[in-house]
Amino acid sequence: MQPIGRGSGAYAAERPWTIWLSGLLFLVSMTITTLASGQGRSVPQSVAPSDFMRKSVAPSDFTDMSVAPSDFPMMMDVAPSDFFRPQPPVSDPQQGLQDFLPLRSAEEYQGVWRGLDLRGPAPADFVAIHANRAVELYRTANFDEARREIQEAIHKARDQKDTVRSAVAYDFRGLIERMQGRLTDAIDSHSKAVELLEEKGDGAADLLNAKGNLAIACYYYGAYQKALTLLTEIQEVTTDPIIQIRVLNNRGLIYQEIGRLEQAQKDFAFAALAAEGSKDDQLRAECLNNLARLTAVRGKVEEAIQMLGEARRLARGLPRMSKPLEANVLDSWAYVLLEAGRYEPALAKLNEALALEEKAPSPLIKPVIHLNRGRALSGLGRTAEAFEEFQKTERLSQEIGLEALQRQLLSYRGDLHRRLGRLDEAIKDYKSAIDIVRSTRERLTGETEKEFRTTTQRIYRSLVESLIAQEKFEEAFAYLEESKLKVLQDSLRRVHPRLQDLDAQKRIEEARGMLDREEALRQRLLRERAAGAPGEVIEKVESQLKEVKRNFPGVVADLKKRYGNRYASYVGIPTSTFARLKDLLPPGTLLVEFLPTPDFLIFFLVSRDNDLEWRRNDEVKEADLNGAIQQYRALVENVRGVRSSWRIDSWSDPTWKELREATVRLYLALIEPISDRISKAERVIFVPAGILYYLPIHALGKADEEGEIQYLIDQKPVVYLTNSELLSIVTERTTLLEGKSLFALGNPPFEHTEPLLDPLKNAEEEVNAVKRVFGEKAFTLVGQKATRQALLDILRPPAGRVGFEFILLATHAILDPQSPADSWLALDGTNKLTAQEVPNFDLSNVSLVTLSACQTAVESDSPGNELMGLAHFFSQARSPSIVASLWSVDDISTRDLMVTFHKTMLEQKVLDKARALQQAQRALATRPETRHPFFWASFILIGDWR
Repeated sequence: MQPIGRGSGAYAAERPWTIWLSGLLFLVSMTITTLASGQGRSVPQSVAPSDFMRKSVAPSDFTDMSVAPSDFPMMMDVAPSDFFRPQPPVSDPQQGLQDFLPLRSAEEYQGVWRGLDLRGPAPADFVAIHANRAVELYRTANFDEARREIQEAIHKARDQKDTVRSAVAYDFRGLIERMQGRLTDAIDSHSKAVELLEEKGDGAADLLNAKGNLAIACYYYGAYQKALTLLTEIQEVTTDPIIQIRVLNNRGLIYQEIGRLEQAQKDFAFAALAAEGSKDDQLRAECLNNLARLTAVRGKVEEAIQMLGEARRLARGLPRMSKPLEANVLDSWAYVLLEAGRYEPALAKLNEALALEEKAPSPLIKPVIHLNRGRALSGLGRTAEAFEEFQKTERLSQEIGLEALQRQLLSYRGDLHRRLGRLDEAIKDYKSAIDIVRSTRERLTGETEKEFRTTTQRIYRSLVESLIAQEKFEEAFAYLEESKLKVLQDSLRRVHPRLQDLDAQKRIEEARGMLDREEALRQRLLRERAAGAPGEVIEKVESQLKEVKRNFPGVVADLKKRYGNRYASYVGIPTSTFARLKDLLPPGTLLVEFLPTPDFLIFFLVSRDNDLEWRRNDEVKEADLNGAIQQYRALVENVRGVRSSWRIDSWSDPTWKELREATVRLYLALIEPISDRISKAERVIFVPAGILYYLPIHALGKADEEGEIQYLIDQKPVVYLTNSELLSIVTERTTLLEGKSLFALGNPPFEHTEPLLDPLKNAEEEVNAVKRVFGEKAFTLVGQKATRQALLDILRPPAGRVGFEFILLATHAILDPQSPADSWLALDGTNKLTAQEVPNFDLSNVSLVTLSACQTAVESDSPGNELMGLAHFFSQARSPSIVASLWSVDDISTRDLMVTFHKTMLEQKVLDKARALQQAQRALATRPETRHPFFWASFILIGDWR
């Protein structure tokens, strides 16, 4: 590979149209307007207009690695027409922020592209002619025709053996494909451009552009690590300090997007420090703005305000037409103050921002200023004025079609209605906000995926609580379930399944391609409206958007007709009703769903023979409950040293007073209020919420007269569901194999260091002991034989379906709450089996998969997300249930529990996995040496118990 940082002067002069196309490609993708947001905005760096005055363009001219991940959805929305207008050497005030445009006129650019020398006629260049047609078609939103024209340009360039122009055309084809929502094709096109340029060993600027576009496509697709790798490659090969600052800044934005705040803070800090030495005040102001916003998120409000003050000082020294940058900094400043509850100074900053906006009008910034003014006025108790500001926001955001801002407006206005006791109005606003959440994946610029999830869940929760206040319990239950499925859907948005059923995969890809296209068209339409595009262009995009929205429901309906709700979460939010849920529950089964709120705990109780019942425990507040669960987990997990030190001969021993009291306290909060219903049930299904996902509810109990704890598991078998909709999926069973058989894998020779994994000394013995239970009907892989390839041979047999009813995997399972698809099993060396690979296996003959060594920490940001993901991916492979552990367990007691568990299932005439697990856990809980919950309580059964 040729160094990207190498100059391109003479080479560039030989092919000016290619330079221009490369610049266009990269600018269309990377130099875009940042939409204003109530969240405060991350500011992209931009290429100075003077860079486009040179005939020979250095690589740094196009190395504008400037777009925040939250800005990526806007990348497809910069129409080529934006780059054909002659512009003054300043940002366009109509665009809101630094949207620098080239200085050549449209005629000059078109002349270059057609291969015409402006000083006289020249032979026709068919490559350039087709490419030029492609851009013209792109400008008018004729993407299918544009792709056909650029394909012709590729063919002509190939015929001429012009590798570089082929590569540049491939790169532009990728841009069109991203506009069409064809993300896989876009990655292929950009990758082909990179491959050709690397083989050619020339065209450093073109290679840099292609890698930048590939990074964007990878981000869209959810390949965050690949996007980060590409940015890092660019940073490592360039010697231009400005480019390095931009790469650091934008790599930090990606880290922030995926929740890796420490790495983001580090990159932002280095970028800001380097920018200080660059003497580029605009660049420094932008870096400080981004660093300040993250600093505020991490709780350092005063430090963030100091940075924003310096950023504003720098912005004020820039040319007058750079006022949008100053307004952007003021908006970030106001957001920090609003989040800190400092409404008066926030309102003052917003008034200043509004005055700046009036001098340099921007249809994208103005509605956000009014929204935040409404928030500030609401906080100050000036409710009439707040409603006026919200009304202005609603009108302005509807005019430009900014649905993400409308969603946030409806949420804030609903909160104000609710605070004033106007529940009907509040419910109406919350439902309208959720309608937007259902219909679009659009996020506010600057709003990370994590923030979007948090905001969305808050809307659902506010609606559920308002409906409960009006005693609309069934409707509240339905929205509570939908909120959990929304979390799962958001987690799967970047996951592209590889299914055994190729027809299902094709239909999912078709539906998701339509979603991607819809999102791209929404953003394109927003951009065109804000830019005052010609009416015919707007009408064309509107028509395409309506067509996609019209066709999408039919595709989803067909998927659901063929496969039920099994794959619904990939393309939407499957809905569940109380009546449907009742029909799925067999007699004698009680389903309990929890909803912790700031003021009380709500129980929803569902059974076949009763109407939906709800109860409320006014003594249990969410914060207190979370604290009690955290304390319980700490006490249970804090088992160290010699096993005999944790022997419990009697719970009345003062040594165990704190753990006993924590156990009983949670029992009284969660079980006692519904004990009358539990006592009448044969089994109990718990559907947790919040950090209740990390609590072994079956291990809670109350003390008898002697001080001994009577556990819930002593009374009833217990099952867990991550959401009640899972029940409809896991009950779609095929016929089981005749005779019960087992496949088990244990103690592979793993060498993972991130995280550093402890050896599982007794995992081989665990597997061998369970193997002895099944005898000839067991097949095992242990030690050096427990490799990834050997496991894949079992899970992907020539016959298709896995030929075992039970699977036991006795190796470390690392569960990732931020990205459940990336949860993994440790195998030989550094090999892994990731969760997103599981749907590629046919486990329809498998009744149960047991993961006996999970590592799950209590997650506060997305509680239960990893467990929901785990259950989801195995259900996609048609396995109806899994057993997982909530913490890492002593492997001797794990061995004993697994032997009893599997032996009981083998002996049962009618399989009941919940009763088998109950018996295995009780066997340990009654022995003094393993009575401590650490040794047995961690294991939970998720899914179908039959």
